[in-house]
Amino acid sequence: MTLPTTQRCVIVSLGAAVALAGCASPFEPMTGMQLRQAAVDSVRRELEQAMSLPQTRRTVREDFSSQLGIDAQFMPELQEMVGAGQAVMDFDGGLDLFGRPQQTVEITLERVVKTTVAQNLELEFARFAPAVAAAQIVQAEAAFDWTLFSTLDLRKGDRPATSPTIGNRAVGLGTDVRDSVNWTTGIRRQFVSGGQLSIQHELIFTDTKTPGLATTPDPAKEIGVVLQYDQPLLRGFGSDVMLSQIRLQRNAERDEIAALEASLINAVTTAERGYWQLVLAHRDLQIAQRNLDRGVEIRDKVKVRVDLGLDATQAELAEANARVQTREGAVLNARRNFKLASDQLKSDMNDPELTLGSGILLVPADQPLDVPIELSLFDLLLTAMDRRPEMRQAVLSIDNTSIRLQVAKNGLLPQLNMRLQTRFSGLEDDYSSAYSDAYDGQFIDYLLGLNFEYPLGNRQAEAQVRQRTLERMQATIAYRNTVRQIVLDVIRSLRNVITDYQLIAQAKTTKLAAAESLRTLNVQLKETLTLDVNNLNLALQRQDSLAQAERAEIQAMADYNNSIANLYAAIGTALERNQIEFVVPDVLPAGGRVRGGARPRR
Repeated sequence: MTLPTTQRCVIVSLGAAVALAGCASPFEPMTGMQLRQAAVDSVRRELEQAMSLPQTRRTVREDFSSQLGIDAQFMPELQEMVGAGQAVMDFDGGLDLFGRPQQTVEITLERVVKTTVAQNLELEFARFAPAVAAAQIVQAEAAFDWTLFSTLDLRKGDRPATSPTIGNRAVGLGTDVRDSVNWTTGIRRQFVSGGQLSIQHELIFTDTKTPGLATTPDPAKEIGVVLQYDQPLLRGFGSDVMLSQIRLQRNAERDEIAALEASLINAVTTAERGYWQLVLAHRDLQIAQRNLDRGVEIRDKVKVRVDLGLDATQAELAEANARVQTREGAVLNARRNFKLASDQLKSDMNDPELTLGSGILLVPADQPLDVPIELSLFDLLLTAMDRRPEMRQAVLSIDNTSIRLQVAKNGLLPQLNMRLQTRFSGLEDDYSSAYSDAYDGQFIDYLLGLNFEYPLGNRQAEAQVRQRTLERMQATIAYRNTVRQIVLDVIRSLRNVITDYQLIAQAKTTKLAAAESLRTLNVQLKETLTLDVNNLNLALQRQDSLAQAERAEIQAMADYNNSIANLYAAIGTALERNQIEFVVPDVLPAGGRVRGGARPRR
């Protein structure tokens, strides 16, 4: 695995940090320049040492097998003893849960990973989150759509009215009786400046029925066309405030997309680990069965010698039988672990062709890799800074706090709102004439209004600014902690890769030594030694030692492959490594299903 070093990666990594907003001190806010510098420094400090040594290195290990002094002519026999060349399907799966002979199917790592990405139910659930966030963006943007409104008022009035008096005699009617219908309809829209424009049309019908009162026209038909614009001049003014909710929702969508990508990376890595666990359980079953076969062979030899009255006793036969029973128990445990690993992998995959209820046993077709890799810590760290979804989420978190702080600072201003209104009117005994009067501009009203409001002390707004400032500080510290955690993940994964690769050599050497020790004893037993209790125990112990060494080797190889998978996850390229293209999901209008998220690359 070789990752190229480029200046582009440096610019991307440091540029993301420069764009941040935050503060290093939990009490005193920093200036914008200090804030950006603190963010840059948090990345630079972690990369400084690696930047001075960017060379690519290759994992190496020492071959200790030559130190064993094993004659090359015995190597084929030793390889056969440890199951080299053993068929994948060469094991006893026992019975399934239906009491039938166990059905098996071979499966590759590629199918496991790609099926998990396509079918895993947890990922299917996670794919909805970005689509939900996208719908919330539309909701926020809808605040600036045109709105149609309409009201209808029907009134039948019969009210007393005051009348003037002259010489103690009332002059007037003392009642006001009239019927009216008022229908208003129009459209209005909010603008990014904070202002709101409304255009409305009024139809007013008035029928005066006051006794003794004659009006002209009666009934009266009035037309009104009103243009009104309300604009905040201080608090609530400007696109920074009015578009803040849309910006927050867009960031929420980006955050959900990053979270989905992180879930995909985790699912792919978990699928790889599950596959190597299946390989480990499969090989462990084969090792347990070989060890059982060796024990049965020794027991049968002891039984023959007991029956012939040679150099074996009934007690030694009982000891051999006990060892065989113990190994049969080990086979049962290994078989159960193998089936449990298969069940877990099928659950993660959710493959409709390999359901849990089918009882099919998955058998790994691929074996763990045992090859060195080339890597550079500097390249790994740069790639992680650029590709890890957590970095993007940390940046979005700081951007969100900056947006909220900007809105809170605007809330410190007094409320000063302006209203501009123009009304065209017409009043006649028919609507046609009223329309002519209104559109000819014979009757026009103008209104200019200002509304001022300011809370004394303004403590709520100031506390809000303080809260948002502290939240931005927290977000910046969280970003710096994310950088540190990612660096730790990369370094820890890299150490595991290097060490696990070396441990494979140790395990291989131990296995060969154990196999040679058992081979030598078998030759001696066949040619010179008697099968007394000491030699019996020695043979069984060496068989157990060989089985343990074989398990240690496959464990070391599984650990190495898991470490490689974890390293790719730590640098954020697990999807690319498995030829999976990340696609932002969307919701189909019909049926509400989600598609996208990830797909195999062709």
